[in-house]
Amino acid sequence: YLGSTVVKELRGTESTKKSIQKLKKTCRDPRVSLGITLAISYRGVRFLDSVTN
Repeated sequence: YLGSTVVKELRGTESTKKSIQKLKKTCRDPRVSLGITLAISYRGVRFLDSVTN
């Protein structure tokens, strides 16, 4: 699993390709750490961004 990304403009496969390339670049760069926090309750599980929360 590489992660998830938002496709802002739907332009066929080109926008999807760019999003996947961005994810691959982020995963290769060791300086970038993807931190998340799990919020677990009886309602379910939420993934929270550690940087903004």
